[in-house]
Amino acid sequence: MNGKVKWFSREKGYGFIYGDDNLDRFFGVRDIVGADLPDIGDVVTFEPCEREGEAGATTIRIIESEKLRRDKALIDEIVECPHCHKRVQPRMVTWRGESDKTLCPRCGETIKDFVGKFERYWRHIFSG
Repeated sequence: MNGKVKWFSREKGYGFIYGDDNLDRFFGVRDIVGADLPDIGDVVTFEPCEREGEAGATTIRIIESEKLRRDKALIDEIVECPHCHKRVQPRMVTWRGESDKTLCPRCGETIKDFVGKFERYWRHIFSG
C-alpha cells in the first residue's frame, strides 16, 4: 500500500502515515526499511498492520522524497539572475545535506539564500 508521511519525529522515533485507504497509521523507527528516515510529505510504501487495536504500518520504504522534490524544483527553474540579468539555471549549494543557497553559474552571485548570514556565520564558528 502507498501513503504519505503526515508527521515524523526523529527525536521520539515514531510518526504517522496517511495511507491510500484514508487512515492515519502509526509507525516506529524500527518499521522503516533502509538507512534514511522519512520527512513530512515523503511518499512511502508500507504493509498495513494493526497495533493494540489501532491502524499501523510496517515495512516502510521511501519511494519519493519531499525534500529532494523541492530541491529539484528549485534547481530545474530557469530564472533571471538579479546581478548579471542573464537567464540561468541556478546551481544548488548544500551544507551537511541541507539546502544552503543557489548560485548563478555565470557570475557566481547568490540568487537565493536559504539560511541567511547569521546562521552561516555560526556554522563557520562551530564547524572547525
